[in-house]
Amino acid sequence: MSYKRIRSLERGVAILRMLNQMGAATVAEIAHDVGLPRPTVYRILDTLVESGLIYRSPSAHNVYRLTEAVGRLGENFEKTEPIAAAAQQVLSSAPSSSPWPVFFSTYSEGGMVIRETTRGSSIFWTELGWVGAVAPIWEVSPGRAFVAFCSAERQAQLLVEAPDWAANDVRTISERGYAEERDEYDRLIGFAVAVGTGESIVGSLAMIWEIDAEAERNLIERNLPLLTGLRDEILEKLAG
Repeated sequence: MSYKRIRSLERGVAILRMLNQMGAATVAEIAHDVGLPRPTVYRILDTLVESGLIYRSPSAHNVYRLTEAVGRLGENFEKTEPIAAAAQQVLSSAPSSSPWPVFFSTYSEGGMVIRETTRGSSIFWTELGWVGAVAPIWEVSPGRAFVAFCSAERQAQLLVEAPDWAANDVRTISERGYAEERDEYDRLIGFAVAVGTGESIVGSLAMIWEIDAEAERNLIERNLPLLTGLRDEILEKLAG
């Protein structure tokens, strides 16, 4: 299936690129550079001004500049993209000793976002966990592992509005080295380890499985070395 391109969006992006290169430009200069009539440019500029991405300079008539909001659009990308790239490289070459998928998640505004996974290449796969999926930190093992091994300051902040059981859970995870994932019937369906510690923490790695005849604890014991090995590889790539 093919879709029509959104011309107004393409034109808005073209104007943002032009202002990024020039620093500032008049309506006439913008219209000439992007090849659009002035009435169209005015409409796009008004939209971009309302969105907070550009502003009309008060010191010069009809001169437009980018705002700081444009720079902030890339802040999260700059921080997380090297991390996701390292995880992708490691997980794409992960050993196939476990048939269940592995997920790499990063923290974002109270939730854990899945950034990479072996879900598409593992022998078995679960309905849980597509790239981009977000879950509250206290509802999933990657989130609880992240809290247990993040900096003391951040941990204290996250525990302020946490469930009553969270503090004890964090202590248990810190001592054990991993967080357990359980379903609504309290059956063990996975586990997670933090990737990094303290200020250097970058996310969590988790393995999730469907309930089957295998002993639950055996799955953790057998796959914990795999998950910690992948964690170490990601950290080595980031350090290099």
